[in-house]
Amino acid sequence: MVERGLSQRKLAQMVDLNPSHLSRVLRGADGTRPSTDLIHRVAEALDLPVGYFPELREADVIGRLKTDPELRDELYDRISSERLGQKRGRGTTH
Repeated sequence: MVERGLSQRKLAQMVDLNPSHLSRVLRGADGTRPSTDLIHRVAEALDLPVGYFPELREADVIGRLKTDPELRDELYDRISSERLGQKRGRGTTH
């Protein structure tokens, strides 16, 4: 917003959102998180790539994990082996 010279009020208007709600989202007030729809609208309004926002990258990853069992198993195996490696490393000196 700052780089584009936009106020919160102007951005809220551009993405069709109540300015006070945008303010709460930006501050993370009361755990307020943006919806993926809002993030898409903000990215478009600010002319940013959708992948700029970690929330959308996370949503994409979770979506893929839910629909791709092989990817889910591969990631689980990787996490499990890392966890096992950490347990083996406890109490040893290197």
